[in-house]
Amino acid sequence: MAVLNNTGVRAGASGAGGDEEYQIQKSIGFNMERGTNFSKTPSSASNRSTWSLSFWVKRNEIFYKPHVLLAAGTDANCTRLEFTNSNELQFSVGGTVWRKTNKQFCDIDAWYHIVVTLDTTNGTADDRCRMYMNGEQLTSFATNATITQNSTDSLINNNVK
Repeated sequence: MAVLNNTGVRAGASGAGGDEEYQIQKSIGFNMERGTNFSKTPSSASNRSTWSLSFWVKRNEIFYKPHVLLAAGTDANCTRLEFTNSNELQFSVGGTVWRKTNKQFCDIDAWYHIVVTLDTTNGTADDRCRMYMNGEQLTSFATNATITQNSTDSLINNNVK
């Protein structure tokens, strides 16, 4: 794992409201062009049908190839959250795209707060996977696949890398 700064990501004027630069403590930065990543394999599996993921991300460069934010599993069978090569936010499981936004996220000055929730036990198909950006639920999707009720297809919370 190649960390840009192990004491925190450096933020510039857009984050601080002035010309000064400061560090965001307990944060981590990755050099996406070099394919660096952080990986962990949980020792045991837990709930794969109901979970939430919440994090902040700042894109310092726009790539016209997938920009993977989270992946679990192998290339052949993987759960992924990523910015696509067209800069939409996409959540896929096992090669099937479950949600892909219509909106593109290309602002390299913005911090994005992303929340993804999965609840395959929910009786309403559209509510089984929800995505939020900066506190607002994303409801306009280029792809909005029906997720099987009570599915455990997602590899999040499984004991895989």
